This record gives sequence, C-alpha cells and structure tokens, in this order.
Amino acid sequence: GINYKPADAWRFAKQNKLVWRSNKSKNNFREVIRPGHVLGIRWGDSEHYSSHAHWSRRYTHTFFVWRRDGDKITVVHNFGNEFRIGKLEDELKKINGKIIDVIEPGAE
Repeated sequence: GINYKPADAWRFAKQNKLVWRSNKSKNNFREVIRPGHVLGIRWGDSEHYSSHAHWSRRYTHTFFVWRRDGDKITVVHNFGNEFRIGKLEDELKKINGKIIDVIEPGAE
C-alpha cells in the first residue's frame, strides 16, 4: 500500500516527501507526477487563503492522483461533503484551484 504520514492539508508536505513545488521547481509538474502522489492545491475561494493575508495558507486542499494515461491525469478528492473523481484539469477548474506541491510518501 501507500504509506503517507497523516496530516491536514496545511502540514501534509512537511510530514511526507516534497517532490515538486510550483515556485521552486524548474521542471513542469507533469514530468514528475504519477499515480499515488498527493497534490497540494490552492483553492482560490477558500476562507483560509488570501493573497493579502499574513495568515494565508500555502494550500488548503489535496488531490490524490488515481491514474495517469499519458497526459490524462485522474484525481480523487473530497470537496466539502462530496467525494469527487475526475480529470485533473476539470477538477482544478471547478474549484478555481492551482497545484502548489507534489508529494509522495516518506519523510523529507
């Protein structure tokens, strides 16, 4: 199985292994992403994220990468009371989201 260390979305990357970060990695996330990875997502409409607030979180949501077929990436996630599965691009668009981190199991 996949053994991630548990944590909320705000601390998940620190408890596991960060393999890509949007503002620090030179390569595109598509070069590293694979099934089993967790994506740290900035949900633009979250009350916990504001580009102007000093308390703003890097991201407030996570997607689990379920499968990948070439450039077609399928993710699963909980959004409120709803369990969702869909294409990465579609799910990002639905929640006004942006990928911030790509994470895999294990300590950094």
